[in-house]
Amino acid sequence: MHTLNFDKDWSFSYSTGTAYLDAKGAAYKEVVDLPHDFMIQTPRTPDSRCEGAGGFFQGGIGTYEKTFSLSKEKSEKQFLLLIEGSYGNTEVWINGNLAKIHHYGYTEFYADLTKWLSFDKPNKLKIVTDNTAQPNSR
Repeated sequence: MHTLNFDKDWSFSYSTGTAYLDAKGAAYKEVVDLPHDFMIQTPRTPDSRCEGAGGFFQGGIGTYEKTFSLSKEKSEKQFLLLIEGSYGNTEVWINGNLAKIHHYGYTEFYADLTKWLSFDKPNKLKIVTDNTAQPNSR
């Protein structure tokens, strides 16, 4: 087995999950390295539905995107993406295809990307983490 490190240089965007609030400037975009805790940059409020168990955060949706290329000689290989931690309901998308949904934030999981990969053009990987179901323990 060969391991590739995908921890560096992810395009990240945050959403409150409410288009009105995001239009008012609550959403943001940046480049991050993993591991990354997107909630830590959001305000803590005493009216948070998760209270202390969730650090008084309101929740939100974090979207991570990365583009990468693979050479043709790798086309016979299997490609598994290991997510070691992603709190909330997580979706893994590759080239516009839903590869995996994971609903539990305290366990690692694998997403098999193999059948949707391109070996002649860039691949777009997107991970969406939805932490809007409140209350939760973050």
